Amino acid sequence: MDMDQLSYDQFKEIMYSLNILLSEFVSIENSLMSCGLVKAFDFDTSTSDLVNIDHSVREIHNLLSVYRNQQNGSYSINTAMTYVDLLVASVGQLGLISEKLANKAKGKKYGFFIYRKDLKEYKKRENSRAAMGDQLNSAFSRSW
Repeated sequence: MDMDQLSYDQFKEIMYSLNILLSEFVSIENSLMSCGLVKAFDFDTSTSDLVNIDHSVREIHNLLSVYRNQQNGSYSINTAMTYVDLLVASVGQLGLISEKLANKAKGKKYGFFIYRKDLKEYKKRENSRAAMGDQLNSAFSRSW
């Protein structure tokens, strides 16, 4: 990849990679949200998968940050970086919930009200990410 300028085609490739990670994240989210506090579930695996997604999303952020000041596509790049920041926050919060549920499955305490508080924080982060996703889709549709 040319380190001087990020082309629109390269940006699209990065966004496709991000979309794959988002799909994996949503799949884990759906699984976690359907099990809640009461069903048996492999929380250790979901926590590990979320850590891997977090790492990959941060790599995308670092790659985009190299190009943040280029003139062509700067709006799209900066919008993508903001979106990635919000996705990292969502992944982190869901990872925290998953980790606490894994510990609960091993006999540690994770009360219903704390779970609800964590879940509320997650939903807040997810709403911000989803709203920024609409802006990212708009930015992505513009060629440079």
